[in-house]
Amino acid sequence: MGLLKVVGVGTKSYPVDSITLTINIIIKNKEYDEVISKEQEAFKYLKNLFQEELKTDSYRVDQYTEYKENVIAWKGYKIHHALELKLKYDFELLGKTLDLVSQTPHHPEFYITYTTENVDEDQLKQLAIKDAFHQAKIIASEAKVELKNIHLISTQINAPNQVLYARSEMMHFEDIEHTVEILVEWEI
Repeated sequence: MGLLKVVGVGTKSYPVDSITLTINIIIKNKEYDEVISKEQEAFKYLKNLFQEELKTDSYRVDQYTEYKENVIAWKGYKIHHALELKLKYDFELLGKTLDLVSQTPHHPEFYITYTTENVDEDQLKQLAIKDAFHQAKIIASEAKVELKNIHLISTQINAPNQVLYARSEMMHFEDIEHTVEILVEWEI
């Protein structure tokens, strides 16, 4: 008994429909109490603006050191509070939100990720299965073998959830391509 292994690919582009704004409050200071106080000031400002929509992704307090001329020097404490804010895909709303974030005490860093929330994974799987069957029929026909029972089916979903191509001069973002790969093994 032999096996024919084929990977079918289902790919479809979906429009960007949401934005995740990641906000990083990063404070460094010699005094532990000062680090905590400044972080809380920035966090309270953001929490008052965005209420329940603002979620903590991670929170970390570390000792802060610098390396100079083969010597490690203790500088104090560093706090890193990573927050996430999910928004609908609306540039006017994003602009207003960024204006508010830019006024936060202690100037947090931020970055934007464009995502697709409404992906039809069933449709992607159907496309991948059709592709696998198509490829298997061609290979079996050319090799003059008969496809028998399916031995194995395995799925891998590749959902990048970020912008692949952007036209910044227009502030318009291309659709995001999502892919499902399905490995199908037939007995031949």
